[in-house]
Amino acid sequence: MIYSGVLALHVVAAAVTVALIVYSLYAVWRAQTAVYKRLALGLAFVAALEVLSGTALALLSTKLSASELGVHIALYLGACLAAELLLFTKMKDVSRFFPLTVAVSPILASLCFIAVASSGL
Repeated sequence: MIYSGVLALHVVAAAVTVALIVYSLYAVWRAQTAVYKRLALGLAFVAALEVLSGTALALLSTKLSASELGVHIALYLGACLAAELLLFTKMKDVSRFFPLTVAVSPILASLCFIAVASSGL
């Protein structure tokens, strides 16, 4: 029961992530600078949610290994980081404030978590 709930949350968050990345590309293409900050914050929030729910799924599952989890998280965060970097460069080009600390914190925290988990600590 818990596994199903966490899986549903994970799938919904993944769909939201894809939608945010696609909309980020569209917003940059159409130069909708007013939404860049909200998109960056939204991506940071779903990145944290996806990493937490993915880790919970790995702990609840007997089929997913720690190395597979690390690969999945690295691929996912790579996509989020690419979108965040695109938004960052576009916001810098138009002299707008980018919420760097908030946007990158979930990604950096997740990478630290992966490093600690893979080292066996």
